[in-house]
Amino acid sequence: MSILEETEYRRLLEGIEVAETLQGSLRLESGQIPGRAIENFLHTARERVTAIEHNGELRSGEDEKKRNHNLAILVIVEREIRLSTQEKHTFGGFLEKSFFTRDDFDELDQFYDSAYDRLSKEGKAQMSHRVWEGIRQAEYDFTDLPLNVKKKEADQIYAILSGEKPMPEAMRQIPENDKQDLFQQ
Repeated sequence: MSILEETEYRRLLEGIEVAETLQGSLRLESGQIPGRAIENFLHTARERVTAIEHNGELRSGEDEKKRNHNLAILVIVEREIRLSTQEKHTFGGFLEKSFFTRDDFDELDQFYDSAYDRLSKEGKAQMSHRVWEGIRQAEYDFTDLPLNVKKKEADQIYAILSGEKPMPEAMRQIPENDKQDLFQQ
């Protein structure tokens, strides 16, 4: 299920709950205009919820994990208030990946050139994690990265290793000789 469908489903359920509460607390008769409007909404919303469920878009187990993952991505993307709608869509697509591959290089290069600098610290950390995970997975070497990506990632790492920025916990585990190798390059 896409992030938009997940959001629609969640909002429909919330809307149904509010409408049912309103309907019960106001004791509206079905012949009254407000009562008919609420009944129409409930009918339409329940049909859509049933359609989403029937299409197999909501299942338990693995789908629950996927839904939670998609929701987490949605939250991260929505925090990036300085990105345009299209840039948020692109960023969300990046976050759906565990790591980048060479196939992502053109899109990464464009994103790092245009939108990367407007990402929050968290957004930059999310991108960096995927860049470095691609290297760890032997998809590519650092030197293979597009120039924009390579420069901005090197700047981030240098700032952290030189003490200009606080070092994330995972980076504290980098051996000292590897840190020194980066400074010599």
